[in-house]
Amino acid sequence: MRRLSIALCMLVLLVSCRGASAGDPPLSELQAWVGKEPFQKIGDYTFWTHPIFVAKAYNLLGPESFALVTTVYAEGVSTPVDRHDDILSTFVCKPHECLSDSAAVLIDIKKDKLYVCLHDSYRPEDMWYESGKEPKGIGESGCAARDPYEFYDKYIKDGK
Repeated sequence: MRRLSIALCMLVLLVSCRGASAGDPPLSELQAWVGKEPFQKIGDYTFWTHPIFVAKAYNLLGPESFALVTTVYAEGVSTPVDRHDDILSTFVCKPHECLSDSAAVLIDIKKDKLYVCLHDSYRPEDMWYESGKEPKGIGESGCAARDPYEFYDKYIKDGK
């Protein structure tokens, strides 16, 4: 089932997704979801299917991790999109497996940057994705946090 979901998402992306460029609208347009569940539609899109998020997240995560976050996890359990200063965040996970399969998504609307902390039970360590940088492994429990904003302090604030 997981492979089928990923394959279907990749097919849709190959047909419809284009790369993000400097002329793309800013991620700040996703503020419309603050206080709402990311799977709720605003206009024609959910947070996960909004073209701005799709283009930037696909380029950041690559096809497999993008599909994992936006289909397998995002169709499961999520928190409402929250805002703390200039940072938007949401947490998603596979139903009944939030401790082993989850992702925290953070967006710095001032810097127009996307960050994802991915905890996938099929990988040997958690992965940190940051716009403009190469993904990096952050250990077995690098994505463990009580609050997604802890990732801001842990990985973004001090440029670690």
